Amino acid sequence: MGKLILLFSFLSFVFFMQAQEATTNQKSYILDSTDIVQTNLFLDALKEKAIGNNLEALKLFTKVLEANPQNDAALYEISKLEEELSNNSVALEKAQKAYDLNKSNKFYLEQYIQVLTATNNIEKAIDVLREMLKSKQSDPVIKMQYAYLLGMSKNPKKAIAIFEEMEKNGEYNEAIAYEKVKLYLSQNDTKSAENELKKMIVNNPGDTRYLGSLAEFYLKSGNIAEAERAFNDILRIEPNNVSALLYKAQYYQMKKEEDNYKKTIISLVYNKELNLDTKITILTDKFANAGKVDSTDKSFLIQMCQVLTLQYPDDYRSHHLVADMLYIGGQYEESRKAYLKTLALHTAEYNVWQNLFYTQNVLKLYQEMADSTESALEYFPASSVIHFYNGLANAQVEKLDKAEKSFKRSLRFVGENNALEAQIHSSLADLYHKQKRFPEMDESFEAAIRVDPNNAYTLNNYAYFLSLRKDKLDLAKKMSRKSLDIEKDNASFLDTYAWINFELRLFTEAKFYQEQALANGKEDMAAIYEHYGDILFKLNEIEKALTYWIKAKESGSKNKSLPIKISTKKYVDYQD
Repeated sequence: MGKLILLFSFLSFVFFMQAQEATTNQKSYILDSTDIVQTNLFLDALKEKAIGNNLEALKLFTKVLEANPQNDAALYEISKLEEELSNNSVALEKAQKAYDLNKSNKFYLEQYIQVLTATNNIEKAIDVLREMLKSKQSDPVIKMQYAYLLGMSKNPKKAIAIFEEMEKNGEYNEAIAYEKVKLYLSQNDTKSAENELKKMIVNNPGDTRYLGSLAEFYLKSGNIAEAERAFNDILRIEPNNVSALLYKAQYYQMKKEEDNYKKTIISLVYNKELNLDTKITILTDKFANAGKVDSTDKSFLIQMCQVLTLQYPDDYRSHHLVADMLYIGGQYEESRKAYLKTLALHTAEYNVWQNLFYTQNVLKLYQEMADSTESALEYFPASSVIHFYNGLANAQVEKLDKAEKSFKRSLRFVGENNALEAQIHSSLADLYHKQKRFPEMDESFEAAIRVDPNNAYTLNNYAYFLSLRKDKLDLAKKMSRKSLDIEKDNASFLDTYAWINFELRLFTEAKFYQEQALANGKEDMAAIYEHYGDILFKLNEIEKALTYWIKAKESGSKNKSLPIKISTKKYVDYQD
């Protein structure tokens, strides 16, 4: 639901008023010194400031001040620049000096109050404004600043009194009204806050913003019945008010009035006065909370998204929306089709391509993924992510040389994306393992670990590949142990750790961890069964070993040595 705005920045309003006054009543700086050099320095500093060279401007203003320490204009400018650089103590010192030198300059006053507030010198700011009001009692901006700071200093009653005095003098406005509401709420005086909001409605009977503020006030107060009345009042004035209709939808959903809830959403989706952007906002706002609703409601929202594709068949955004909703809902085949339709209408949306690759990867459509990434690279040739997906796809279809080139291109464009850089190095390592290019494999895994030393999957894969080579087993065990420290119940990691112990001839320890792998494994169990059989054989549990070798075969093991193990009832090393 699009949030209704109850309060806005009071200070922004005050400074906006001052900016308007400054525009209509321009005041140029008057330098105390008639020295031509000093004047030129000041003008040069202003030029540097105008083009964003703040440090150079600061140096030049400082030189002006060195020549004439009483130059209030230079002090003011230095204060502004030091504040931008977060040097608030220096900014405060310069602002105070500028103000002390020329208390009639409202810009110096504004800067002094602003820096006092930023440095939490609220009481001092109040004292300055109180003193100023003695000579400028009719200045509404100073009065508003004074009241605002009184509220900040936990003196809301005084602040409210000033606002009420301004109201009597005809100086009342929206900013004052909202500030009064905030002050009443800070005192837990909800009745006065409510009355202030109602007064705004009476003074502006056709403006639904104030009804919206009242409705939100009731919602925050837990007064649902009054909130509903306020939203109904909005709908009487503006029958298509999106915020009110969305609230009604949420209200019906909370009350479990399913039919009314769906009718309201449907009315929004089919409302001809609402454009596609508004309808997309409505549905994405609802879907953002999809984790809090059941699958039936998710299905309903997806149906509403699909309605938009019928209403706007030639607008890629409608297809993009439904694709994203299906994607979020885990319906990857349907989302893939919707992404392809989106791209048929519009090819420039990077996220559409990226989500398409993800769905193709999940669905194991590797050749299609390779083709799609090639197409995407025509539009985004410097995308590290797209080159990476292209490498993954080509590796899966056994185009290893092409995959290697894509991974290396991906590295060229990766920038500061450490997570992706680590993945690229790890994927290159997998590739080199397939090609038995072991020195390059080790180098790539080590590069991945340097970039992301706590990536459990990289640590596990490197350790496992080393164990298959019976190489660097102490290092492999250390990395495998670290991966388990990160994910202690991961069946694949437990299997790796058990297998390294097997290669180290620590069969009892290997059995302990392999049994944990069996307990935690849910899918891809062939290697876990086979390794458990191997360990049992080494512990002289021959018949039990045979049982698990047969289970491994039934689970789809591709190890060429497995049939030999089964037929001979003897352990044989792994064969590709």
